[in-house]
Amino acid sequence: FTYLVIGFALLGIGSGGVVVAIAKPLRSWSTDRVLAVFSLAGAAAGERYPAFMLQHMDSERSASA
Repeated sequence: FTYLVIGFALLGIGSGGVVVAIAKPLRSWSTDRVLAVFSLAGAAAGERYPAFMLQHMDSERSASA
């Protein structure tokens, strides 16, 4: 489990570096602004997770369609 957590952390750091390297406007933003924007985006994504997980998935019905 520890290696999984470390792997996800490194994946997040790497993907964040790629986003900053590709998006030139982000380079001019202050650290406070970047943290605020991406914290809100992360909170919005995390807010939708429980609703997604509570959806009923009927695999038999979707396989026959």
